[in-house]
Amino acid sequence: MKIVTFLISLLCLFLMGNLGLAQETKEACTKIKIPERTVIPVKLIQPLKGDSVIMGQVVDFEVSQDIIINNYIVIRRGAPAYATVTAADKAGYVSQGGKISLSMDYCKAMDGSKIYLRSMLGREAEDHMGANIAASVLICPLILAAKGEEAEIPVGTEFKAYVENDSIVTVLVGTELSHEEIQQIQQKELEERKRLEKERIEQEKREKLQEEFDKQQSPANW
Repeated sequence: MKIVTFLISLLCLFLMGNLGLAQETKEACTKIKIPERTVIPVKLIQPLKGDSVIMGQVVDFEVSQDIIINNYIVIRRGAPAYATVTAADKAGYVSQGGKISLSMDYCKAMDGSKIYLRSMLGREAEDHMGANIAASVLICPLILAAKGEEAEIPVGTEFKAYVENDSIVTVLVGTELSHEEIQQIQQKELEERKRLEKERIEQEKREKLQEEFDKQQSPANW
């Protein structure tokens, strides 16, 4: 009888401990709302070519910036995001170029939950730092190629997606960022964008020089 009483006491202590731990865990978390229409910058992490993609294919993206709301990172830079191919037309011989069209699906938040996204806006959007974005900005990733050429979207191509509906993310209390930390993140993002823009301009220059060289080497110019 004493053994049974002892075991029951241990069980009660165990349950009370777990209850207390659960209560502490609950109190250590807070919920943050990601508003509908919040801008989520994403970039492609796999190449897409019109002659190989198919309708309904899932395409891998990643979030290209930390999304910060109320001083908390709710979606981490590098978080996985996904889109679906909604159009994949191969190029015609002469009359038409290829076409690839994508529809954003969702990305993963800090707590692992899915944040559903849309690809186009019908009204004003708001970025993750609270600035308004004009609805006229092109969001739908639709790539059209020249006549007779296949459409292609290279790795690293960036698009803006938008949160479909108000979404709730659970974060740990105490992980909020200071004003200085947020400024550092913003500065790094700005430097990264400048670097990418510089690379894009240099790439365009190289392609233009190559195109001019190819024209000069064409038999029509001999």
